Amino acid sequence: MNCWKFTGAAAALAATAGFAHAQWVIDGQISPGDTYGGILWVQDTATGFGDNTAGQAGTPGNPADVLTGVEVKIPLATIGNPTLANGISMVVVLTANVPPGGNGSNISNQVSGGLPAAYTSTRLGPARATNLETVAGSQTLTLFPQVDAAAPVVDGQLDGGLSGYWAGRRVWTQSLPTTEQDNSMGQIGNANGSELDGIYAVVSGTDLYLFLTGNLHNFNKFVLFFDSAPGGQTRMLFGNNAQDFGFWGNMSSTSAVATDGLTFENGFAADHTFNFTTGTNNPMYVNYISLPTDDDADGQVAGGIGYYLGNSPAGQVGGDLTGGNAAGDFLNVKASFNNSNNAGVGSGVPTVTPSRDVAVGSEIDGLYGRIDGDYLYLLVTGNLENNWNKLALFFDADPLEGQNVLRADNVDLSFNGLNRMGFGGNGTPGAGNGITFDADFFADYVMFVTNGNNPVDMYTDCAVLRANGPRLISGFVADYSSFHGGPKATTDPNNFPATYAHYQDFSRVQLQSDAPARMVGDWALLQPPPNPGPDYNNLPPEFADQIRVTIDNNNVAGVTDVSVVGAELVTTGIEIRVPLSEIGCIGCASVKVAGGILSDGFGVASNQWLGGVGGVPNLGEPSLIDFTAMSGTQYIVVTAGAPPCDPDVNCDGSVNGFDIEATEQAVNGDYSNFCQASADLNNDGAENGFDIETEEQRVNGEPC
Repeated sequence: MNCWKFTGAAAALAATAGFAHAQWVIDGQISPGDTYGGILWVQDTATGFGDNTAGQAGTPGNPADVLTGVEVKIPLATIGNPTLANGISMVVVLTANVPPGGNGSNISNQVSGGLPAAYTSTRLGPARATNLETVAGSQTLTLFPQVDAAAPVVDGQLDGGLSGYWAGRRVWTQSLPTTEQDNSMGQIGNANGSELDGIYAVVSGTDLYLFLTGNLHNFNKFVLFFDSAPGGQTRMLFGNNAQDFGFWGNMSSTSAVATDGLTFENGFAADHTFNFTTGTNNPMYVNYISLPTDDDADGQVAGGIGYYLGNSPAGQVGGDLTGGNAAGDFLNVKASFNNSNNAGVGSGVPTVTPSRDVAVGSEIDGLYGRIDGDYLYLLVTGNLENNWNKLALFFDADPLEGQNVLRADNVDLSFNGLNRMGFGGNGTPGAGNGITFDADFFADYVMFVTNGNNPVDMYTDCAVLRANGPRLISGFVADYSSFHGGPKATTDPNNFPATYAHYQDFSRVQLQSDAPARMVGDWALLQPPPNPGPDYNNLPPEFADQIRVTIDNNNVAGVTDVSVVGAELVTTGIEIRVPLSEIGCIGCASVKVAGGILSDGFGVASNQWLGGVGGVPNLGEPSLIDFTAMSGTQYIVVTAGAPPCDPDVNCDGSVNGFDIEATEQAVNGDYSNFCQASADLNNDGAENGFDIETEEQRVNGEPC
């Protein structure tokens, strides 16, 4: 901790004249010990990543940790050979084989993109009566899958686990408990519950590979809809193909003149759909139909193509389907399932929000910041949904270093998420040159903050960014990818305890440590090989607890998905302490901070960025972002000096006697009506009657 210190007469005066600040408290909220001063910046854009609201959200579970489910190979030709650079739009629903709905077409609450907390224990209901346009949030995923020359093994298991082939390729994670029972059997073939925990995507050759983690039972179905060509159906129409005993017909309109039928969000018109289902002691059955356009606008279509693609037994390696009537490219569809997951989301009592740990949306409301002594302190107010969304922060502190455009060859940080935002996006079709910052911003350091599951796990990753890429020794990386985290109950705050560091034995392509990245990298350069090895386990004790990061998700105010009113009132969020030397600031008087919120997998950038983006929708593909093309600056300058004063200390929108009263209360220890970080309004290191006098002068029009 960095302490305010007083000596001699000053210390005596502080002790007798009023409350003196003892130290900063890194707790995710503005606390009496913090001396941020006024807010540095306020959000101008309503969130496109969901608004955290009071109610019920989530349930104990770990959907991001699930390793098994339904794995599929879909030839791109079967969905119209979409242009990968434009993205592949997809909706996934888990349907329940229970009435009402007909033939298993009752949509559960397990839907791609996630549903609002109101559906914590409630199904969407019969597909024919469901209109996704009226459901809050977005249930449409736009995939920009990475391209890999190597294909995964289609067997219903994540190849190599979470850190294996599929690492960094998860595009969405579930945040609601399942309405379809929680599986407890642990068998490869059978289950007694159904859930959709997460979705992974990759392209290899001419095929799209998808992995839907979770379970299927009772002939419930995973149903995939693709919008990959002009035309299609925004609302499922009368006359669709009767494949799978009329399953999709029960999702479609009841007649040519009726207005029912599953309705997608505006902008999504499904062209192709697949389903996958299984029951006790059965293989998995796979079906497909096309969804033709209503060319003559008469409210009905002429059936389109339908195939029974075949079936495969549980755990089959390769995913070969037998017994179907497919033709052409559909003969190359592969699918395999593994039902052994008994973790993932549960079906128990949900968490009540507001909660320090759980949020159902992500937003940035404002930024507080201050340089004090040897540290930079930041409070990014808002929320970070516990679905593995990321807060990415970039620091420009060294005028002679850094990257104005993110490179493609930075260290492998957060399953290579850093390079996902850089040039080429890790091979993602349609990726751009990498995030381009404002012309006078050169990132020297990056930090990612994320959380997921419930009970919540929280992690922080950090790395040095150099103009010419990572530091190398004999061609091998010498910069570190540092991270710390785990169950929030035991790692809050993330404090980088510095217990180990990899030794570069001239075989490693990545060096990891739980010590601050720059500190451990500079230190390791001067060390002999570890003895005993293979890694360093005797790091300097002063490296520990230098970085501190925490999340307080209690905010249910601030920006919504339609408004920015009240953003300046939010006083909780993500709080960070980091040594100035760690981010490359040696003797600097200020630090520029840029950053925003991205999706799990780093594939989609939100519209929540420091500096503001002027009210536009989510920015989408991160490697295409060019902040030089936006008005204003998308970074904030943090200094050691006191920020500009704001006499509206009770944040009621007016400057009057109530602000003087709130200051008097705060000086006497009651902060209930005082919204700023400190009542030390004259910046003399103490809260006392002189601060009340200062506020009175400001209310009466005197300048700060």
